[in-house]
Amino acid sequence: MKAKHLAVLVLCFLLGACGKKNSTTPEAPIDVGEFVQSTVQLTPQAWGIVDAAIDEAVRRGTGINPDTIATSIRKLAMVASAEPTESGSAIIVKHKEGHYSTILLNLRDDDRLFLPASAIRQTVEPSPPQSSLARPTLPAEHPTGNRVLILLPFQFSLKEDPARISAPFIAAGFTVTVYANEEVTLERCRGDFLAGFHAIYFSTHGIGRGRTLGGRHSTILSTREPVTEASLASLSDDEINALAVTIIHNKAYWGISIPWLEETLSIPFPGSWFYANACESAREDNGSASFSAYLLTHGVGGFSGYDASINYLMTAEIDPLLVSWLLSGKSLADATHLVHTDLGLLAHSWLLRNVYSAQKVDAELLDSSQRLTEPYYLLATGADFPYNTCIIDFFCRATYHHSTKGENSFAFGRLVEVKGKVLNGVFNGNALYKDEFKEESKTAEIQIDLVKHQITRFKITGYSKDIISTNWSISGTSVPLPGNSTNSYFYVKGTDFGKYVGKVEYFSSWKEPDGLTVSEDLVRLNVDADSQISFQFSNR
Repeated sequence: MKAKHLAVLVLCFLLGACGKKNSTTPEAPIDVGEFVQSTVQLTPQAWGIVDAAIDEAVRRGTGINPDTIATSIRKLAMVASAEPTESGSAIIVKHKEGHYSTILLNLRDDDRLFLPASAIRQTVEPSPPQSSLARPTLPAEHPTGNRVLILLPFQFSLKEDPARISAPFIAAGFTVTVYANEEVTLERCRGDFLAGFHAIYFSTHGIGRGRTLGGRHSTILSTREPVTEASLASLSDDEINALAVTIIHNKAYWGISIPWLEETLSIPFPGSWFYANACESAREDNGSASFSAYLLTHGVGGFSGYDASINYLMTAEIDPLLVSWLLSGKSLADATHLVHTDLGLLAHSWLLRNVYSAQKVDAELLDSSQRLTEPYYLLATGADFPYNTCIIDFFCRATYHHSTKGENSFAFGRLVEVKGKVLNGVFNGNALYKDEFKEESKTAEIQIDLVKHQITRFKITGYSKDIISTNWSISGTSVPLPGNSTNSYFYVKGTDFGKYVGKVEYFSSWKEPDGLTVSEDLVRLNVDADSQISFQFSNR
């Protein structure tokens, strides 16, 4: 655990002195078409060389030789130079048109390098804590909200279970957003998007000292967005040059870098914990290539990663243990130490090393850093919601269609009171009534951003049956509805009403005295100055 007192640098960022780079030698604009074509040609040829080298090393029972691989790749027509990284975990290729690709060698999901998980039995099970410890007293460092982002671009090959990863965060009061496989795009790896979350769990392939397209050294984390010309259409030249190409299992994907964050981050992280679950993600501790150094000077409170390539059979055991300790109330430093000294992990690594001859299985490869000298804790702040009742008041003039009389104008109004609770950031409430003459039910599903004090999604439904049978629903999803700082009252009136209210449905039917069944349904809302919707939460 490295403690880094970076308050001065953080202040520098907030004052605007640590923003984007000021290069005296700007990178040349990239010919996108030419580079993509070169990458498409390089990928199968280079990976064929890598693949054959790994097969030969396995057959001989030796390690792969990155120098030999680089020598073979240099002979390819589109290659100007090819050099192994200092760690030997990747080959940096310079294309003849001047830009760079990174070929990753030690992939933690390559079963030729690391035995499949089904072959391994642990002799001692790690023991994640079950009970919550007392919350620390401030001025300890912690996130300022409760939103978690889980990015799993190689979930299919790393065999990760999104539900298992999410569960402890949800139980601790966090709301969780998960993107897996092709959902992990460049857009979802932009700096400002990442900075919208209070914990980022990014499990991917990485390299500690790769190169961007423009040639800058940087830690690289791979996305699952394939290298195509179309994927760059909306990016600036600086953003394109800040990207990296990661060649993984005969496919080329865009990777993000420190320069990419420099170009796409305009706001500080809210004291977030950033877990880069990738090989060599924490190899670079300082300097312009260091992911941790950059993030910790731009609002991240705590960072965890790995100092070298790491066997995926170890990360599968380390990850839940680290998260469990953090969410039980341990500081980042203490949680990391507990992982390093866990008897179950020590036994597991011994088994992998001595029985199965696996490498890169040391729990101490996990490395954590923090922004300030005060202990860093992973707490779901701003997540308390003390209310169990919601009153929804809806009014709007509307046009209806009557099955026998045609269209008519009237008002559509509802005053609904439901009781419920918030779970995973969603208030679910209901109200039921039934007697011998009437049956009525109402439900409300309201997603609330407790940190930003916004309703981000809602759907209210109702059903009643007596002489008349009626079904109705009101929903909104497009624009967050603002509320007050206590998350108790959300309100909009007038012409803005239409921005927040989406689909409204109403249908009723009944029998006339002559036995004829007639119906009436909602055609459209007629929004005017009197239209309104409000959500009033209280505790009753």
